[in-house]
Parts: sequence; structure tokens; C-alpha cells
Amino acid sequence: MRLFYKIEYPQGRDGLAGAKTRCPAGWRVRFRFTQVGTDTDYSFYADGKKLNALYRRGKGYVISFVMPAHDTVFTYSASSSMDPAADNE
Repeated sequence: MRLFYKIEYPQGRDGLAGAKTRCPAGWRVRFRFTQVGTDTDYSFYADGKKLNALYRRGKGYVISFVMPAHDTVFTYSASSSMDPAADNE
């Protein structure tokens, strides 16, 4: 019998295509972050550990990690990538 663990999304699951709420330990969790803004940098985390996400044109970022043997929290951060000094020129 496989034990399933929860994946929590405190920022919500809007814009996370294919995001599951439960998964067995050791399985590859994979979903897409589709709410990509222009001039914005994103960082993605599982339990506070930064994930490497690949950007796919027209599809968004592909998030992928191996499910640990415990409940997990997925979060992300977004920041403007525009250079504020450019506004003064």
C-alpha cells in the first residue's frame, strides 16, 4: 500500500496547470506555472528549497520535483526584472 502525502499551495492553485494535491513519496511531481508576466522573474520552492524550473514558450514554467515522504508546501515569488535606473534616463 502506497502512502500519499499532501502538496499544499498557500498562494492558491490558480495558474498551476496539472497541480496535484496528493502524491506518493518518490514520484515525480510535475505541473506548469502559466501566469507568466512580462519583465518578471520567478523563483519556485518546495519546502523552502529552490527548484529549477524550465520555461517553455507558450506553456509557462515547468515545475518538477521528487515527492518527499512527508507533506510538502509549494510556493513561488515574483519580482520585477526591469532596471529602475532605466526610468531615470
